[in-house]
Amino acid sequence: MKTTRWFVGLALFVALGLLAVQRAQAFFPPPPTGVSGGVVNNPPPVIPLPPPDPFIPKPPPVVPPAATPPPVTHHSTPEPTTIVSGLIGLSVLGGYMLRRKK
Repeated sequence: MKTTRWFVGLALFVALGLLAVQRAQAFFPPPPTGVSGGVVNNPPPVIPLPPPDPFIPKPPPVVPPAATPPPVTHHSTPEPTTIVSGLIGLSVLGGYMLRRKK
C-alpha cells in the first residue's frame, strides 16, 4: 500500500514538473538599423594594400633527415592512480581479514 502511494505521488510530481515548465527564452534586442530607423550613409573606410616587398629571400636548402630511429625509453615508475588503487585494495582486504577474525 505504501509503495503504491509513493509511486503515485512520484508520478504526479513528475507529471506536474513536465507540464508546468515554461519554454526557455532569452532576450536579444533587435539588430541596429541606423539612426532612428534610417539608412547609414557612411561607407566603410578603404585601407590601401602595402607595397610589395622588393627583397624575396631564397628558400633554405633542403637537408634530408637522419635515418636513426628514435630512442626507446622505459618508465619504471607506476602512475599515481595505480598506487592509490593498490592501497585501497589492500585496505579493503585488511578490513575483510579483520572482520573475518572476529
